[in-house]
Amino acid sequence: RVFTPDSAAAADLHGLGAGEVSKAVSLRADSSGSLKFGDKPSTALLDHASLPTGHRITGAKVVSVTRHGALAEAKVRYTVGGQERTDTLLLRRHGSRAGIFHGWQVVGGENSLDVDVPGVDDVLVNGVTVHLTDGRATLTALPGTYDVTLASSTFLTLEGEPAAVSLYSSTSFQGQLTLSDDA
Repeated sequence: RVFTPDSAAAADLHGLGAGEVSKAVSLRADSSGSLKFGDKPSTALLDHASLPTGHRITGAKVVSVTRHGALAEAKVRYTVGGQERTDTLLLRRHGSRAGIFHGWQVVGGENSLDVDVPGVDDVLVNGVTVHLTDGRATLTALPGTYDVTLASSTFLTLEGEPAAVSLYSSTSFQGQLTLSDDA
C-alpha cells in the first residue's frame, strides 16, 4: 500500500517505467474515483501487453507534491518518445488502515491512442493485434511510445512515426500504406 501521495506517485511512475502495467493500473482510479480503468471497452493494449523496453517512460521522478485535503497534485518529470515532459499527476485519498494511514491513488492518466489506417482491418500495436473498424480504432494507452505495423502483408508496408502518449494527453497514429520493395 502507498500511504502518502508522494509514494503513490513514485510507485505509479516506477510501474510505468518498469513496464509493470498491472502495478500502474492497480494504483489508478478513473476521474470519478471508482476503479474502472481496466474495464473500459478498448483496452487491448492494457489487457494483452506491457510496454516493451525502449517504449516506456524513462527518467521519471516526482518533483513536488501539493496536498489539498483528500486530493493532491504531484508535479512529475519524465521522458517519452525522446521528449522530456513535465506533467501533474492528480491523486486522491482512498481507504485507510487503522484509521490513520490513508491509501492514495492516481486519478486518470489513462489516455487514448487513436489509430487511423484506411483500408486495413488489423494492425499490430507494439506487437498486439488490434482490429480496426473502417480503418480506425481508439485504444486505452498508458504513457509510452507505440509502434503501429501491418498485421500481415507481403506487398504493403505501413509508414508513420511511432505515437508518443504522455500522462494526460492522447495522441493519434495516421498511417500511410505504400508498396513494399518486394511488390
